[in-house]
Formats: sequence, structure tokens, C-alpha cells
Amino acid sequence: MASARKKEEPKGPKPYEVIIGAFLSIILGVLLAAVYLVSQPVEEVDELPPETQRDRRTVYFVEGRTGSALDFNWRPKATAFEEGVSGSIELVEEELNQWAAVTFPDLEDMESEGMLSIMPRSVNFRVDDDRLHIASNLEISVFGFGGEYLAQSRGNLVQRDGRYVFAPESLALGGFRVPHGGLIDLLVGRVLSAFDPPEELSEAWSRMSRAEVQGDRLIVELP
Repeated sequence: MASARKKEEPKGPKPYEVIIGAFLSIILGVLLAAVYLVSQPVEEVDELPPETQRDRRTVYFVEGRTGSALDFNWRPKATAFEEGVSGSIELVEEELNQWAAVTFPDLEDMESEGMLSIMPRSVNFRVDDDRLHIASNLEISVFGFGGEYLAQSRGNLVQRDGRYVFAPESLALGGFRVPHGGLIDLLVGRVLSAFDPPEELSEAWSRMSRAEVQGDRLIVELP
């Protein structure tokens, strides 16, 4: 007598497979949204519009002034700082940008390496409202594919482990406002690590007794 065979019922996805699939879908959606926002244009303005007139979806960029070399004399200040002369030095954004143009002239010649590459091609400082703003055009590539995007961070100088460092409070990459947290520190740290300051500057910086932004000036002091 032939035995009856039970028909196997079609198997559906297991609960953990549904959870993993949903999680991956969310991650993919977030990544696609971030990529879309990063590629959105940034609106460059001479000054920020009043708070009530700003478009919340727009990322604005105010470029730090460079001024004329005849109007600002940053070289004696830089020399005094690098030589470790005791006292305080006040710097405005024009002086910071003129100093950076001389100190880091070859950023465009840096080579990209690795699977994920984030390389700065320029740097611009703005000092305003008790905060230091650092902007940089970044060349970002993943497996050799990518483009150039504007990164702009706002923060202040704080002392950590006996040394003053830039502590970012916010970061925008293209049209994407990077959420608060470790990702901001990671990206800003990666950019700043690409700059190789002179040894004299690094040594003097490590001995600073004060570094803070007051209004539109950066104040540093050596003991």
C-alpha cells in the first residue's frame, strides 16, 4: 500500500531574517539619504541671514576673510610664537588665513591612498561669535570613486591631556549636517591630521598656557 506523503508547506522567513532585513533596509536608506544630502550644493553668502529668514534645509557657508598682506603683519607674531617668546598673541582670521596659505601651500599635491580616502585640498579659518570655524575642500573617494565636497566645522579650543586641541561642536559635509557624536570627531580629526605643521610650531603649541576664542580673535599665550 502506497504511503501518503505529506505536502511540505512553504517556509516563510524566520523572525531573525525579517529583523536583519529590516535593519539593513534602514541602514541603506540612511546611507542613501546621507549621500544625497552630501551632494547638495552649499549656499555661499557674505554673512548669515537672520535666524528667522534662514532656510532650514540649506547649509550656508561664510568664507573667512584673507585680507591684504599689506594690512596685516602676522609674520612677527608667528615668529615670536614659534621661538617661544612669553606672552599672549591675538590673531584675527585674516592673519590665520595668510599664515595657512604660507604654511600649507601644497595640499593639492597630496596623494590619496586606501579604500576610503579623505584628503583636504584647502583650509580656511573664520573667527566669529566666540567660535573658530574651519572649512576645507575635501576630496573623498571610496574604491577610487568620489568627488570634492566642502566640509565646515564650528567649535573651540579645549585642553585635553595637557594640550590644546580643536573641539568641534558641529560639522557639515556638503549639504549634510553630520549628527552629533563620535563621527564628527572622527572626520574632523582625520582632516586635521593631514596637516603637517612645522616642528617649532608643534613644540610651542604643546607648551601653551592659554588658547581661546574671544569675539573675533584667537588668543594664544605662552608662559
